Amino acid sequence: MTTWTPKPGLTFGCSRIGDQAPVLAAVTGLAQRHPDLPSAYLTLSYITPGTVSVQLASPQELTAWRDALAPDAPIRGNDGDRLWADFTITDVAWELYCVHHPSGGEAPC
Repeated sequence: MTTWTPKPGLTFGCSRIGDQAPVLAAVTGLAQRHPDLPSAYLTLSYITPGTVSVQLASPQELTAWRDALAPDAPIRGNDGDRLWADFTITDVAWELYCVHHPSGGEAPC
């Protein structure tokens, strides 16, 4: 059995929607400032109330979101097929990612 260990400083067990208000406001503000960004699958969690994960369908969509939020943030990849950029803006952690198939075919993330 694997035991999960939280990262240092992780607030566990957030039980109020108000604790997620900064993330919700940041997403709302982004939608108002950049209404033409591609839609995305967004996740928020009570485990990490100050973080929003943004799943995108292609490297181009990942780049568009990164350019709108933090143009200087690097886009990184691993030896597999995942690309991501992560950064913090005004106490909100953004985790952008997509699955990329360099062989030419792209699949939705």
